[in-house]
Amino acid sequence: MPVNISSLLSPLQPLPEPAADFTFMVKDTEAALSPYEAALASHLARRLFDERADMLMSGLYFEGMEPITNLGIAVPPELHGLRAVLGWPEIGVGALNERLEVQGFRLPSSTSIVADLGDIWAANNLAEESPLAHLDAMVYGRCPIVIGTREGGGQPVITIESPLDMIVHWDPRRRAATAALQTYIETDPTSEHYFRQRAVLYIIGATIHMVRGEKGWQVTDRDDHGLPMLPVVQLVNRPRVRQRNGRSEITLAWRNTVDRAARNMVAMEVSREINAAPPRYIIAAAESAFQNADGEQRTAWQTYIGRFLALEADEHGNLPQVGTFDAVSPEPFTKLHDLDVRQMSALTGVPPQFLGILSDGNPASADAIRISDFRLKTRADEKTTSFGGRWEEVQRIALFIRDGELPPDADRMETDWAPTGIPTPAADTDAVVKQIQAKMIPPESEVALERVGYSALERERISADRRAARGRRELADLIGALAPEPELPPEQSAA
Repeated sequence: MPVNISSLLSPLQPLPEPAADFTFMVKDTEAALSPYEAALASHLARRLFDERADMLMSGLYFEGMEPITNLGIAVPPELHGLRAVLGWPEIGVGALNERLEVQGFRLPSSTSIVADLGDIWAANNLAEESPLAHLDAMVYGRCPIVIGTREGGGQPVITIESPLDMIVHWDPRRRAATAALQTYIETDPTSEHYFRQRAVLYIIGATIHMVRGEKGWQVTDRDDHGLPMLPVVQLVNRPRVRQRNGRSEITLAWRNTVDRAARNMVAMEVSREINAAPPRYIIAAAESAFQNADGEQRTAWQTYIGRFLALEADEHGNLPQVGTFDAVSPEPFTKLHDLDVRQMSALTGVPPQFLGILSDGNPASADAIRISDFRLKTRADEKTTSFGGRWEEVQRIALFIRDGELPPDADRMETDWAPTGIPTPAADTDAVVKQIQAKMIPPESEVALERVGYSALERERISADRRAARGRRELADLIGALAPEPELPPEQSAA
């Protein structure tokens, strides 16, 4: 039963007619989908399947398995299966992902990492899981994260889901997710729904589990938890006003450059195969030069490697003329390759040496390293801003699920990231020392340690060492103050 749900959707995203394959049927049971929920699920399913093709293509480029279009001019049909795997999209995305490391979370009331939030992070193994979310968000444009309760109590469960299987609706006015749909094949052999398609509809206040049967979708469980927010957060990469679900880092410009470079590499490989055995010609040779002893025709390869070395003269004593065509230089291909490398470097912000163009000059200074790394660092800093806000939302939802309320300053939570630039310890230390000498930073400020590059855990250990040293000094001073004054000899006291 179709229902108008335009009030939930952005005016920039009109509601399409649901396809028959994705229509969620309304059942006459207490736990069934309402007409509103059925229409919402159908709409989200349609969006998920419409957008999946482009995400899959981005994944192919990242894995180096993209389809290469052969122009059919320089490469013969027999070699159409020859491929060139460059790996540039993986390098470009990986260079950013390697710099994104969440070290903890802060609240305005605390100058250090909040241990309670760190416990939630550690309980879900997010130190290892969060890079997966960052990577998928940059490859596919987004990555959904689901927060729920843990069986038996304890810290909430936070799971990273595949964007290929889940779609989230973002309300730009509320600046929050308001609905989500996940669909997948059940792979648990102990489940009664093993190898059947399942779906989960998330709406504010309820989570609805469904399974696809012979007569369509059926509700298997409904959890009316009553949460005032959606327990789903989505990391979004490069969003725009009209494209809130994000865009892949592997843009059309990346794809075009990779395609051109791959075709060039294939053409160079074909040229190498041809010129590895340079074409030869022979003039005025007898027919017997191309036959075996039994008079059968020799193969071209047998003739090439053997018979050209010794040819008989004709009846007049004239020897056949043998020559070799000039081999084609690979220089045009290598120049084109260097051009594509520089183009890819400009598009990705990755220094050319990351893509294979090396310089044999003197080692670069710290300032030169920073200049060459500036754009990549700036792009990584932009990711920390967008991803950090979503991780903070994950923590707020987890706190609410666990405690039933939020700390007063939870809205001002901040994510603590590792430095995103190339470390230059000597230069960083010198700059911090000068700022301390100029009294811009207190000597024991955690900001000074952060600027030098110490991680959150290292800063905590240094702070603990400082507190212990300060305690020992205060104890020594107290003992000295309580110690009795030594008695003086009588002659000194009389004087």
